[in-house]
Amino acid sequence: MRRRLAVATVLAVVAAACSSSPGASTSSTASRGEPSTTTSTAPTSTTTRPALPSVDLGSGIIIDPTAANTWAAYGNGASFYDGQNLQSQPAHLYTLASPTRTLVPLLGAPAEIPSGSLDGEAWVIDVPIRDSLIWADGEPLDAHDAVFTFDTVRALGLGGAFELFWPVAGDDAGAGLTAVVAVDDRTLRLTWNRRPGLAEWEYGTALAPILPEHFWSPHVASATGAADLYAIPGSEAPGLGPRSGSYVVFENGAVEFSGPEGSESWGGAPSGQVVAEYSQPNVSSIEFTPFFTQEDVAADLLTGNIEFWLQPLALWKEVAGVQRQFVLADDVDIAASDGGGLTYVAFNTRRFPGDNLAFRQAVDCVIDKDFITSDILLNAATPIDAVVPSTNTTWHNETVASTCAGQSNGERLESAVAILEAGGWTWDREPSFDPAGDEGRGDVEPGEGLRGPGGQVVPPLELLAPNAGYDPIRATYAYWIQSFMNELGIPVKTQTISFASLTTAIEGLDWDLYLFGWSLGGEFPTHLFELFHSSNDLAVGGLNTSGYRSAGFDQGAEAFLMETDAEAARQIALRLQELIAGDVPIVPLYTNSHTFAYRDLGGISFEDLMHTLDMGAAGLPGLITRS
Repeated sequence: MRRRLAVATVLAVVAAACSSSPGASTSSTASRGEPSTTTSTAPTSTTTRPALPSVDLGSGIIIDPTAANTWAAYGNGASFYDGQNLQSQPAHLYTLASPTRTLVPLLGAPAEIPSGSLDGEAWVIDVPIRDSLIWADGEPLDAHDAVFTFDTVRALGLGGAFELFWPVAGDDAGAGLTAVVAVDDRTLRLTWNRRPGLAEWEYGTALAPILPEHFWSPHVASATGAADLYAIPGSEAPGLGPRSGSYVVFENGAVEFSGPEGSESWGGAPSGQVVAEYSQPNVSSIEFTPFFTQEDVAADLLTGNIEFWLQPLALWKEVAGVQRQFVLADDVDIAASDGGGLTYVAFNTRRFPGDNLAFRQAVDCVIDKDFITSDILLNAATPIDAVVPSTNTTWHNETVASTCAGQSNGERLESAVAILEAGGWTWDREPSFDPAGDEGRGDVEPGEGLRGPGGQVVPPLELLAPNAGYDPIRATYAYWIQSFMNELGIPVKTQTISFASLTTAIEGLDWDLYLFGWSLGGEFPTHLFELFHSSNDLAVGGLNTSGYRSAGFDQGAEAFLMETDAEAARQIALRLQELIAGDVPIVPLYTNSHTFAYRDLGGISFEDLMHTLDMGAAGLPGLITRS
């Protein structure tokens, strides 16, 4: 019997295509043996359209969504599944085309993204908006929706990702928006306090969420703060969805698009080989059903109760033979994709012993990532040392290495001891390594009574990690980290808990270490600022969970956001990765080698397009028909 949650949560996500004329919305009820739910469907149109597939899809997930609406998903820092459930709701001025990640217009008129110009001391960017866009309920979409979104962020002080997507000008050094106005229905004017950098405009506000004013304005008017807005159920909010049509992507990043309203070209003149050709289907609705474990969702996929599995985690080959079942099934296929995420162990740098650099470096030293990923995890993940994964080839710093990279087990222990001793740490009994022990493989005599530089005894510590039902790889990895730390004389114990309990614990700030991960999304590594700049400390509502503070890093991260030249920005990003590797607020562990499973959908298939399969329902960029 399948072990479902006691009350299954089914979220219907609107995926309406851009239309040239309004139409009435309809509703339907879910029919998968779950509680029924009302689903807004794509509006009808009298415009002649290409014959593209239109499908209703069911997806399995292994965690109950936590965000009530799109505001909460962006404002509180969405989990992977919150993002999958809600990311198709908002509109965006621009988006990123697979697989080259070329910036292409969505609401913006079919032209190159504007760079703006100086107007006195301000920098002004006028964005032309396409004609005849509508939300899924038939209401028009125009520049006023973007103005409303920014005004809401500013009035209610919305944090999280909104601070990067819709930055309100303040006293800090970052570029901020002083005004967002609608010159008319089809012209959006963005006024900045200075010229915005690549991270702030092209990969920031240009990709920002835009929500429907006609639906949300009454809720915003009655909200006294962000919490009120986040708590409002948003399942009935209309979305925009993908642009249905056919895409041809060239080696130099140029994109040729053909859709219901004609053809467009983006990213300059095409040159080089064609790297991808695909069609974007019409997706009427998606139902998300949560399960307890990977095995449970796999069973429903095999029996046909769901069509695909949006999976942020690697499918470990040894877990109940899940991958083998998919391979043997006639009507289920799997697609491998290099991961773009970051799994890491974080220190709470706000308190002892995580506030001590030597302690963090010593822990980084003893963790043998190559051994865990190859011998224990059987290469189900790719070890990484830099906070920008190696799969992001443009921005990854390949020279960054962990504190004791390349050393043997015994060498790691000896190096970690030396690091702590140099930092003033002592033991009642220092750990030692006997190379002749354990039949020639070496044996460790664990340390005891570890004390900090001031003589403070290291108390029993706790390493929080997801339980095996959610992710057996992370759970296994956490226990091995415990083993390495125990050998060094650090009294740490692993506590595996549910996804929801882990996120709650992290947000509560009362923890020593935790093992978790981020799905990093786009190629431009804005997470360097989001996850490590001191202004983004989780204590004040940001995403810097470790509490890392470094004046040098902050200065570099601010320059990174301001930079308008791509190569100069890349050089700054490389240096920021070196600073994190030296200060070790987190220890990067691995990036997943994602495996996605899906059923035969009658000509619509998943393909590997630069780890875009896990980007989910926002246009389903991985759900394509190959030409």
